[in-house]
Amino acid sequence: MRNGRLREPARERSRTAFDRALFPPKLQNRWRLAWTLLACTTALYFLSGNEADNDLWVHLRTGLDILEARAVPRVDSYSYTASGARWIDHEWLAHGVFGAAYRAAGSAGLFLIKFAVGLLTAAVLGCRVWQACSSPAARGAITVLVLAALARGFAVRPQVLAYAATACLLAWLHRYAERGGWQILLLPVFLAVWANTHGGAVLGAAIGAVAAAWLLPWRPRAALALAAATGLGVAAAAVANPYGPELAAYLWRELSASHPITEWQPVSAEAAHLPFFALGAAFLLSLPFVRWGAASAWEALVAAALFGLACRQQRHTPVFAICAAPLVAEGFERARQRVPLLRRLSLSPAGRNAVAAGILALAALQMAIATARLVRHRGQITLAAGEYPVAAVRFLKTAGVCANLAVPLDWGAYALWHLAPEVKVSLDGRFATVYPESAVEDNFAFFSGRDDWSRLLDAYPTDLVLAPAAAPPPVQRLPDWERVYGDRVACVFARRDRPLAKKLAQVPFATVSLPSQLAFP
Repeated sequence: MRNGRLREPARERSRTAFDRALFPPKLQNRWRLAWTLLACTTALYFLSGNEADNDLWVHLRTGLDILEARAVPRVDSYSYTASGARWIDHEWLAHGVFGAAYRAAGSAGLFLIKFAVGLLTAAVLGCRVWQACSSPAARGAITVLVLAALARGFAVRPQVLAYAATACLLAWLHRYAERGGWQILLLPVFLAVWANTHGGAVLGAAIGAVAAAWLLPWRPRAALALAAATGLGVAAAAVANPYGPELAAYLWRELSASHPITEWQPVSAEAAHLPFFALGAAFLLSLPFVRWGAASAWEALVAAALFGLACRQQRHTPVFAICAAPLVAEGFERARQRVPLLRRLSLSPAGRNAVAAGILALAALQMAIATARLVRHRGQITLAAGEYPVAAVRFLKTAGVCANLAVPLDWGAYALWHLAPEVKVSLDGRFATVYPESAVEDNFAFFSGRDDWSRLLDAYPTDLVLAPAAAPPPVQRLPDWERVYGDRVACVFARRDRPLAKKLAQVPFATVSLPSQLAFP
């Protein structure tokens, strides 16, 4: 060692000299700049999406209620299939933040929170990838791939805070495994705040436990301190919340229950999942090069477990991407040192110039698309008019109805926001935190037209049905129900023998042409 630096092996010194001779510094700088700009514009492109998630309305409604009442919700008052049911809002702190942001700046405030949290997550991941790998091309390509896999779950939802917390926790524990530090004493506070923001704090506790167990043979004192901090964090999370130990019991039930929605289903062979499959393949190829005899190899165990969970449930794909990013980068770096073919791979100066020009053009295109989107919508959140019953809900609101409305899960939050409290819904995005399993099953059976579809009408006091026009439920065949409204997106059915049906039949309506994008809410 000279001047505090390790001496490079002779082969590496000769290789460095060859690179410098073949590629002048200006060309090398241009190469690094191109990949860096591509990574930055990819983050801007993917994380600046401003389309509303179908649960955003209920998240925001809950947040505004919390701010108005200065208390967390404890019983349901928005549905008729679970009216008065116990409600444990495990995302109450995130909901409060969303409500405050909306009060301050409208939907632009919500977008800014999501965008800022996304950039924080991308920055943490980018720093770790840059530290683990020295190749500008590998750094840029891995970052782009990770951001593409991460973007699928990055909507305006409380879970984005859990993604940022996961990225920060992994970086924190990686540094602790290598250097230690008193900052680990803050872990209980970190986990307690996380638990009041999103149920993903369970993953944070599991990561801390795995890291402590793996670290024990390498640094016993540090491992015991981490185990103690994780245990205290779990205890703090179970107590330092408005629901007390009930929150922990709810999270346990939530993890062990089955969920009939898409994000809880296995990953399918769709184009949208290609980044996940590519990243998964890169992760598996990097495993032989992981330094298993190191104190930080626990990350590979966590990533492998998350890869299995992500294959079974789509909602875990962003978390897997966050954990796999630095491992893929480190695996490529070590493979390049060990595999002669990778060491010999190199482009000519003309080739590098051509590739760099293409990368810069792609970066410019991403920047232009993202900027145009932000300018066109002025930083506001938008919704696709063809995906929500905009005109049908306006019709019901104009009619001033007070009724129990059967509605598909994806439309429940939208209807709740615009029609509550006069109208109560059959199901909405809180289905796992409020509704009994039987009510959820009955709602899905009704709108899918299964043999037992009529239970939603027989077991619950349903007055109206709001259904997709392209796939209306079998209620249209019943003689005691009639269609009182219809457009290209949605239709409304009412009981023929009720005064409400006669009232709605007298309300004039005309099919109107809506723009493709509407401003939230």
